[in-house]
Amino acid sequence: MSVERGGRWIALALSLAGCEWTGGTLAPPDAGTDAGTGTDAGADAGAGADAGVGADTGATTDAFAGTDAAAAADAAVEADAGNGWVPSILAVGYGGERVISRDNGLTWSDDQEIETAGGDDNDLLRGVAYGNGTWVATGWRFFTSADGGLSWSEHSAPAGCGLMEGVAFGAGTFVGTCGTDSYLSPDGVQWTHAGPVGDTGGHTYVFFVSGLFYSSGDSGNSYSSPDGMQWTELAGVNSVAYCESQIQTRTQCPGFWNAGMYLGTQWESMITRSTDGMNFTTVYDNRNLSPGNNAPYTPYAFALGYSPP
Repeated sequence: MSVERGGRWIALALSLAGCEWTGGTLAPPDAGTDAGTGTDAGADAGAGADAGVGADTGATTDAFAGTDAAAAADAAVEADAGNGWVPSILAVGYGGERVISRDNGLTWSDDQEIETAGGDDNDLLRGVAYGNGTWVATGWRFFTSADGGLSWSEHSAPAGCGLMEGVAFGAGTFVGTCGTDSYLSPDGVQWTHAGPVGDTGGHTYVFFVSGLFYSSGDSGNSYSSPDGMQWTELAGVNSVAYCESQIQTRTQCPGFWNAGMYLGTQWESMITRSTDGMNFTTVYDNRNLSPGNNAPYTPYAFALGYSPP
C-alpha cells in the first residue's frame, strides 16, 4: 500500500562508523555497537509523533557510540590516507534527499535532492549505510558516494531486487533487504542474492550491532544474522530496534539513537532532535531549497559514517 506524498512506512537502514568522537578527536570504541533503530515517527503526512513539541533539554556530547571492528579498521584507513574526514550522520528520504550533519545532528548541510516535494515515488530513498569508505543510498534507485557524500553515482538495481528498502554495513559487507530476501555487496554496486531473511513482511529494515545484522518489517517478526545469509528468528521480539546501547523494540526507541540523542523526521521538510526521547525540536528545514521541501523517509533513514569537514 502506498500513499502519494504521505506514505511514512517503516524502513530502517542504519549503519554506524567505528569510533568515538569526543572533543573533536577520534578514539577506538569501548564496545561493538552499531546503528540505532526505533519506532516510526508517524504514519500520516500531516505530522509525525516526532513533531518537535517542547524544548531540547540541552546539548549532548558530540560522540559516536562504538561499533564493529571492520568499520573501525575503515576509520583507520581514512586517517592514514590523510583526508581529514570527520564522523558524520547522513540522512536520506523523499525527493532523493541526502543531507549531512557533522555535529551529532545539531546542524545540517550539503543538501542534495532530485525533485521538489517528492512523494512515494521512484526518487524516494529509503536506506543508507557507510562502509569501506563509501556511502550507499538505496530505494528504487541506487547511489554510491566515494567522496564522503558530496557527489553521487547512480547504479543499476541488482537482478531480482527492484526496491531495496534497508541497507546496513558490518563485518566488511553491505547487507540490503529486498522484500523478505537479503542481498550482499562489498561496495554497494555489485550485489549477490543471499536468500530469505524470514517472514518480515514488507517495508523491511536492517541494522548491524555487535557482530550481528538485525532485520524486521511490517509483520514485526525479527531476525538476526552474523553474515546476512543465515538468519535466526528472535522469539518474542516484535520489531527489533536499538537504542540506549541495547537491543530493544521500536516501541521502546522513539527515533534514530546515537550518543545521548534521538533524531526524527517531521513532514514535510524537517529533521527533529531530542536529548530525552520525548521533547523534539526542529534542527533542519529545507522547505525553501530548490529542489527542496523534502524530509528523511522515517526517523531511521539515517546512518553514521565519515565525510569531509
